Amino acid sequence: IYGETFTKTLENGTAIQEFTNYKLGSNSVSFKYLGDNFNTISKSLSFTVSANIDAPTIYYGQPAIITAYMGEATGNVTFTFKGSPKTVAIVNGIASFEAEDYTLGENNQVTVAYSGDDTYNSFSTSKKFTVLDKENATILSSIYKIDGKDTVIICVPFGTGNITAIINGKEEILELVNGTVYYDIDEGVKITEINVTYAGNSRLNPGNSSGFKYLNNVVTGDNYMYYFNQA
Repeated sequence: IYGETFTKTLENGTAIQEFTNYKLGSNSVSFKYLGDNFNTISKSLSFTVSANIDAPTIYYGQPAIITAYMGEATGNVTFTFKGSPKTVAIVNGIASFEAEDYTLGENNQVTVAYSGDDTYNSFSTSKKFTVLDKENATILSSIYKIDGKDTVIICVPFGTGNITAIINGKEEILELVNGTVYYDIDEGVKITEINVTYAGNSRLNPGNSSGFKYLNNVVTGDNYMYYFNQA
């Protein structure tokens, strides 16, 4: 293969050789058996090496970016989705394509074809990507005592951005950090209302919550399922 010769001894009628000098695209291998009680045999075969194609799982509404990592290959890559081809130039070993008008589920298939260059041969392969439906936002409001002072903790698992919280009639725009907001309460103030509205993000649908609990542990995006079920 590519000018290199390998010699292997038959074991139980089988010889196995691993190749590391293959190239992107089609590769041809010739082999020859010199014979003993059997006649000599000479044959050739070919195998195709495709690029590393990244097609990540996304939530509905997110961009579906398909990326072909082409190494040192040059030229163009053609991506075909739902019968529509788009040719993209390889830049710094990478060609990317955004698939539009996808559907929910696992059967969004993109064909990736490379025409080859002076060094690398052509290939064509396909890759599927999965589109998940958005989840309904879960909003959990609790009151927890930190350093002897009551603190409102609002948790939106997988939430990003801001929430709108009405606490005892006062509206606040609060930023979620790791899906959690901490809001200090003035000493002696009794909380009678926590109404939270969340506009959603790429994973979550919008949501609203008006309930809250007094808890003995801090509730965050990582532990909310355990602590919010406390009595």
